[in-house]
Amino acid sequence: FTAGADKTIRLWHVDTGTNLNTLIDHTDQVMSVFLSLDGKFIVSASLDKTAKIWSVSKGAVLQHLKGYTEEITAVCATPDGRYAITGSVDRSIKLWLIAEEKYLRVYNGHRDEITSLSINRDGTQLLSGSKDFTVRLWDIDTTRNIGTFRGHTDKVNSVSLNPKGRFAISGSSDHKVIFWDTKSGAIIRTLKDHTDAVLAVALSHDGRFVLSGGVDGILKVWDLLTGRCIRTFDDNNSEIASLCFSHDGVYAFAGCADGLIRQWDISCHKKVYEAPKMLTPVVRSETVLEAETQVRAGLKGAEYAIKKGNLNSALKHLRNARSQHGFNRRLEVMSAWTALYPKMKLKSFLGAWKDTVFSGHEKEVRDVCISKDSKLILTGADDNDIKLWDVTNGECLKTIRGHKDSVTTVSMRDNGNTAVSGGLDNAIKIWDIRNRRIQVALPTHNEPIVAVTMSQDGKYVASVGSDKMLRLWDAEAGKFLKAYDGHHNTINCVSFSQDGQLIVTGDIDNKILLWKTSKDGSSDPMSKFVEHTAPITSVKFSVDGKYIVSGSTDNNIKLWEVSTGKCIRTFIGHKSPVTSAVISTDGRFIVSGSHDNTARLWDVSTGDCIKAFFGHNSTVQSVCISSDSRYIITACGNIVNLWMIDWDLEV
Repeated sequence: FTAGADKTIRLWHVDTGTNLNTLIDHTDQVMSVFLSLDGKFIVSASLDKTAKIWSVSKGAVLQHLKGYTEEITAVCATPDGRYAITGSVDRSIKLWLIAEEKYLRVYNGHRDEITSLSINRDGTQLLSGSKDFTVRLWDIDTTRNIGTFRGHTDKVNSVSLNPKGRFAISGSSDHKVIFWDTKSGAIIRTLKDHTDAVLAVALSHDGRFVLSGGVDGILKVWDLLTGRCIRTFDDNNSEIASLCFSHDGVYAFAGCADGLIRQWDISCHKKVYEAPKMLTPVVRSETVLEAETQVRAGLKGAEYAIKKGNLNSALKHLRNARSQHGFNRRLEVMSAWTALYPKMKLKSFLGAWKDTVFSGHEKEVRDVCISKDSKLILTGADDNDIKLWDVTNGECLKTIRGHKDSVTTVSMRDNGNTAVSGGLDNAIKIWDIRNRRIQVALPTHNEPIVAVTMSQDGKYVASVGSDKMLRLWDAEAGKFLKAYDGHHNTINCVSFSQDGQLIVTGDIDNKILLWKTSKDGSSDPMSKFVEHTAPITSVKFSVDGKYIVSGSTDNNIKLWEVSTGKCIRTFIGHKSPVTSAVISTDGRFIVSGSHDNTARLWDVSTGDCIKAFFGHNSTVQSVCISSDSRYIITACGNIVNLWMIDWDLEV
């Protein structure tokens, strides 16, 4: 059985791959499905806030489990078939008497959304995973929290309890799979081979083997007795959202983000696995030492060559260092390599991975920006706070308070010292961010502020909102200078050109307008860009001021030529409205975020999507790219992700 975003549950024939039956009754995405031990009924959980009991033979709904006010995200059932257990966004776990369609017990303790549930064979213990980074073990009869397992540094996406309840497995967005002793709560093993969020784990029926998969699209099979990865299947081009074993342990099944279910022959119990496995050739210690020597020599040679101004030589030394097996992404090697980005041309895309997660906001992050030197990140969120982050270590350097409602927009000057913010409290504030001090508080709008931006010379602030007006302010004196009238509905976004001479705005009537920055001149727009078929959500100038990139709820991104007003290229690939779009400093790349839970990197010259960044569990609200194109930053939920971008280089 499978469940998906199409609101259905499907029954498949394993041998033929035929869809035997489709169960339809949910009105929103089905998040979890569980087959009873006797194979007679299915329990499903959905974002429509209901759980349902289905007859396998009839394909019909037998019972509706109602009572939640939030989405249901996880489900399982006791082995005797009498009870169903559900987990929800509201942090609670409920046990339901199926026959009477009512819940009997509530298991409280998690501090964030429940993501996964698993029950032991005799139905006495329940395991739960949550976005609060913890795994919890419960006594089903008493609702007592037997154990809380802490060790993950990001949300737990999937859990599995072995049949006797003695051990547990969890997979997390911190890229790790952890093997737990449920009696002591101790970590037995941490399995670290994944390069991105682990979204799914599954235990074999005998409890010896584990499947893991996630955003990197790689399926791994682990032997828990040795902690070794005994099989890696990397031929999958889509992230793995769900996993299960066949009862005999011969097959693994994966539900993937591209809508396909994949089946692998993994044959865990073949005798070949009784011996130690070597998935790579044996490397002699002398060879490893020689590689380390080559890396050290490469780093030294590159450092010397850079001092002498010989970039070709520096590139050659670092290529040699990166070619040594196991050293390609070592921290000191990547630091030296990325330090060349501002000095060289980015030749081609090599790869990307999540490097740092910034967590500290209590509610959704609405906007994010990065300083010109790529050392600081600024965020604004629905918790009314602005936070300043250190890129190098992920620490929150300062929390800046002053808004009385959600901070919807933040913008930072190139010097990294001054920022402007706007919020639902109708206020605009200019900050000395290093001292957490308000420099200027501009007179409040009559309506909530949707977006603000500051010119890079620090002279002007432009603000827009639901009052349909573009307003220009003197940033130093805090005085209102001018109102631009041309939009007839809410303005969603605003941006200054790098030289501060032009302003661009986008509204919910699908229009983009270009304005001249002048406190005395005309208040009419210079140009109008009309080709989007839905509201504009984002506008940004290229650094040279020749182009504008826009995002829209029509799911598309467009690149416009300022001088002619023509759309040069449309970037198509997002499956839901675009929330944010920016263009790189060199004008060669665009980064976008969307309600489809992805961010994307685009090639401006071809319109192709270079990379889709999966692993976000909700809308990507805001994106930005560092001036050297080393980092892409994405805001999703109450966290911010920093992605390292690996480029090949040429002088």
